[in-house]
Amino acid sequence: MSKIESNPQYIKDKDMAKIEKKVAESIQNSITDDSIDPINQIDTDLFTKYKQLNINFKQEFNHDLKEVKRNIIFKNSLQHSISNFYEVEYVKDYVLRELHTINWNGQRLIVSYGYSKYDKKLHDPLNWYCE
Repeated sequence: MSKIESNPQYIKDKDMAKIEKKVAESIQNSITDDSIDPINQIDTDLFTKYKQLNINFKQEFNHDLKEVKRNIIFKNSLQHSISNFYEVEYVKDYVLRELHTINWNGQRLIVSYGYSKYDKKLHDPLNWYCE
Protein backbone atom coordinates (compact mmCIF):
# COMPACT_ATOMS: atom_id res chain seq x y z
CA MET A 1 0.00 0.00 0.00
CA SER A 2 2.85 2.39 0.76
CA LYS A 3 4.13 2.01 -2.83
CA ILE A 4 0.70 3.01 -4.15
CA GLU A 5 0.49 5.97 -1.78
CA SER A 6 3.93 7.13 -2.93
CA ASN A 7 2.74 7.16 -6.57
CA PRO A 8 2.60 10.80 -7.75
CA GLN A 9 -0.94 10.20 -9.09
CA TYR A 10 -2.26 9.15 -5.69
CA ILE A 11 -4.49 11.75 -4.04
CA LYS A 12 -4.83 11.48 -0.28
CA ASP A 13 -8.37 11.26 1.11
CA LYS A 14 -7.87 14.45 3.12
CA ASP A 15 -7.07 16.37 -0.10
CA MET A 16 -9.70 14.78 -2.34
CA ALA A 17 -12.69 16.96 -1.38
CA LYS A 18 -10.74 20.16 -2.03
CA ILE A 19 -9.41 18.83 -5.34
CA GLU A 20 -12.84 17.59 -6.43
CA LYS A 21 -14.29 21.04 -5.77
CA LYS A 22 -11.56 22.79 -7.78
CA VAL A 23 -11.86 20.35 -10.68
CA ALA A 24 -15.67 20.57 -10.72
CA GLU A 25 -15.54 24.38 -10.78
CA SER A 26 -12.97 24.34 -13.57
CA ILE A 27 -15.14 22.03 -15.68
CA GLN A 28 -18.30 24.02 -15.05
CA ASN A 29 -16.48 27.20 -16.11
CA SER A 30 -15.00 25.58 -19.24
CA ILE A 31 -17.86 23.79 -20.98
CA THR A 32 -21.59 23.97 -21.64
CA ASP A 33 -24.26 21.33 -22.15
CA ASP A 34 -24.02 21.79 -25.93
CA SER A 35 -20.23 21.63 -26.25
CA ILE A 36 -18.96 19.98 -29.41
CA ASP A 37 -15.66 18.72 -27.96
CA PRO A 38 -15.93 19.09 -24.18
CA ILE A 39 -12.81 17.20 -23.18
CA ASN A 40 -10.62 19.59 -25.17
CA GLN A 41 -12.36 22.64 -23.70
CA ILE A 42 -11.37 21.74 -20.16
CA ASP A 43 -8.52 23.76 -18.67
CA THR A 44 -5.29 22.10 -19.85
CA ASP A 45 -3.74 22.63 -16.41
CA LEU A 46 -5.93 19.78 -15.12
CA PHE A 47 -4.33 17.39 -17.61
CA THR A 48 -0.87 18.58 -16.62
CA LYS A 49 -1.49 18.38 -12.89
CA TYR A 50 -3.41 15.07 -12.74
CA LYS A 51 -1.59 12.40 -14.73
CA GLN A 52 -4.62 10.09 -14.65
CA LEU A 53 -6.14 12.43 -17.24
CA ASN A 54 -3.92 11.26 -20.09
CA ILE A 55 -4.44 10.43 -23.76
CA ASN A 56 -5.97 7.03 -22.91
CA PHE A 57 -8.45 8.76 -20.64
CA LYS A 58 -9.38 11.22 -23.39
CA GLN A 59 -9.90 8.43 -25.91
CA GLU A 60 -12.05 6.43 -23.48
CA PHE A 61 -14.03 9.53 -22.60
CA ASN A 62 -14.71 10.42 -26.25
CA HIS A 63 -15.81 6.86 -27.00
CA ASP A 64 -18.14 6.71 -24.00
CA LEU A 65 -19.61 10.16 -24.68
CA LYS A 66 -20.40 9.21 -28.29
CA GLU A 67 -22.10 6.05 -27.06
CA VAL A 68 -24.20 7.98 -24.54
CA LYS A 69 -25.24 10.52 -27.15
CA ARG A 70 -26.15 7.71 -29.56
CA ASN A 71 -28.31 6.13 -26.87
CA ILE A 72 -30.01 9.45 -26.17
CA ILE A 73 -30.80 9.92 -29.85
CA PHE A 74 -32.26 6.44 -29.98
CA LYS A 75 -34.27 7.04 -26.81
CA ASN A 76 -35.58 10.34 -28.19
CA SER A 77 -36.67 8.62 -31.41
CA LEU A 78 -38.90 6.28 -29.38
CA GLN A 79 -40.74 8.88 -27.34
CA HIS A 80 -42.86 11.95 -27.95
CA SER A 81 -40.76 14.31 -25.85
CA ILE A 82 -37.06 15.02 -26.16
CA SER A 83 -34.65 14.25 -23.33
CA ASN A 84 -32.22 16.96 -22.31
CA PHE A 85 -28.68 15.75 -21.71
CA TYR A 86 -26.75 17.45 -18.91
CA GLU A 87 -23.35 17.10 -20.48
CA VAL A 88 -21.53 19.30 -17.98
CA GLU A 89 -22.57 17.01 -15.11
CA TYR A 90 -21.60 13.92 -17.12
CA VAL A 91 -18.15 15.33 -17.95
CA LYS A 92 -17.62 16.48 -14.38
CA ASP A 93 -18.47 13.05 -12.93
CA TYR A 94 -16.37 11.29 -15.57
CA VAL A 95 -13.28 13.34 -14.72
CA LEU A 96 -13.85 13.15 -10.96
CA ARG A 97 -14.20 9.37 -11.12
CA GLU A 98 -10.82 9.17 -12.80
CA LEU A 99 -9.14 11.11 -10.01
CA HIS A 100 -9.84 8.13 -7.75
CA THR A 101 -7.48 5.96 -9.82
CA ILE A 102 -3.77 5.65 -10.53
CA ASN A 103 -1.83 3.96 -13.30
CA TRP A 104 0.28 1.21 -11.78
CA ASN A 105 2.51 -1.09 -13.83
CA GLY A 106 0.42 -0.43 -16.94
CA GLN A 107 -2.90 -1.05 -15.20
CA ARG A 108 -5.52 1.32 -13.89
CA LEU A 109 -6.15 0.81 -10.17
CA ILE A 110 -9.02 2.19 -8.15
CA VAL A 111 -7.45 3.57 -4.99
CA SER A 112 -10.21 5.57 -3.35
CA TYR A 113 -13.72 4.81 -2.14
CA GLY A 114 -15.17 7.82 -3.99
CA TYR A 115 -14.80 6.06 -7.36
CA SER A 116 -18.03 4.08 -6.98
CA LYS A 117 -20.11 7.21 -6.31
CA TYR A 118 -19.37 8.44 -9.82
CA ASP A 119 -19.16 5.04 -11.48
CA LYS A 120 -22.71 4.15 -10.45
CA LYS A 121 -24.08 7.22 -12.21
CA LEU A 122 -21.87 6.83 -15.28
CA HIS A 123 -23.11 3.28 -15.85
CA ASP A 124 -26.69 4.53 -16.15
CA PRO A 125 -26.35 7.91 -17.88
CA LEU A 126 -29.86 7.98 -19.35
CA ASN A 127 -31.33 8.02 -15.86
CA TRP A 128 -28.76 10.25 -14.15
CA TYR A 129 -27.95 12.85 -16.81
CA CYS A 130 -31.14 13.12 -18.86
CA GLU A 131 -34.45 14.77 -18.18
